[in-house]
This record gives sequence, C-alpha cells and structure tokens, in this order.
Amino acid sequence: MQLIKAALISSTVFMVMVLPAHAAESSKKTGYGDNPNIFEVLGQKTLDTAQDAANAVDRTTQEGIAKVRPKVAETWQGTKTYSEEQAEIAKENSQKAAATVNKKWHEAKASVLGDPNSPPAPIESRPLSQPNNAPAQNGQL
Repeated sequence: MQLIKAALISSTVFMVMVLPAHAAESSKKTGYGDNPNIFEVLGQKTLDTAQDAANAVDRTTQEGIAKVRPKVAETWQGTKTYSEEQAEIAKENSQKAAATVNKKWHEAKASVLGDPNSPPAPIESRPLSQPNNAPAQNGQL
C-alpha cells in the first residue's frame, strides 16, 4: 500500500514539474520547424516520453488501487466484526467474574461474621466444680 502511495505521489510531483515546461514549450512551437536544433528535438522527445511514462504510472496506480480497494474493505469489515465479537466475549466474561467475586465475598463474609439465617451457637453452662471430661452430647460441648 505504501508502494502505491509512493508511486502516486512521485508521479504527481513529476507531472506538476513537467506540465508547465511542456505547456511553455508547446506554446512556442507546434512542430520542429524547418531546421530544428537537435537539443530542442531531444528535449521534446524526452518530454513526450516522460509524459507517457507518467501517464502509464498513473493508469497502473489507478488499476492497482481498484484491485486492492475491495480486499481492504473486506478486511476492514472482518476486523470490525471480530472486534465486536471479542468485546462481547470480554463483557460476558467480566460479568461472570463479577458474579463469582460477589458470591465469594458473601461466602467469606458469612464465614467471618456468621450466617444471619442460621441459629446462634448454643451456650452451655456447667458448674465450675464439674470436670470437663464428659463426652459431648448431640454435637455440643
């Protein structure tokens, strides 16, 4: 793509430099005349050749752009679609992660502070003179 841009810019610059000289030269003479100077003939032929080359470069550049444009548009559309899909996946994953973090937070809070829905732990009282070697009854001390 950069090669096409460089060719287009260089051909444009070349044409901008050559066209005023060509217009000034062609306004002086329409042909070579009866006895033309060899340098005028060579200059005119060089100018014509350069103009033809610039036109060929321009035509080739336009054809190349016409061939590349649909592929670039298709690639761009594919990139946009892929980006949208990845954004949707990332959004879903972040929502799942947020739900997991929230669940873990509530579990940790319940384990530290206790579950408000469960009954409080039973408090057992015994006289101090009684030994503490009695087996626990019903899971209580």
